[in-house]
Amino acid sequence: MFAPSIIALFGENSAEEIGVLSLRMHAVSLPLMPVCLITGMLFQAVGQIKKAVVLSSAKTGNIFSAPNFSAAAVFSGTGRGSYTGNCRHPCRRVFTSIFSMVFAYFEKGRK
Repeated sequence: MFAPSIIALFGENSAEEIGVLSLRMHAVSLPLMPVCLITGMLFQAVGQIKKAVVLSSAKTGNIFSAPNFSAAAVFSGTGRGSYTGNCRHPCRRVFTSIFSMVFAYFEKGRK
């Protein structure tokens, strides 16, 4: 809603459209970040190091490389060439949070 006016504060140029979309994607995916962090810390605290390492690797993008590049390819087809780099981080955050929720759900059932 306010993304165009926020990005316009940085100046008017051709990158404004890319900045608006990037800001919107980051704003939507930002609330999912605590899910990844808390789940990773939970597995570290209870001594399940392998799961914690997998979640940590997922946060850095080592596991979800293919979905990240496919999402970037989808967005680059819309005429936003440099948007592919801005798309990867929010997409990775969404994929990792879903992955973390699945890990936490199955851990809950192991009691």
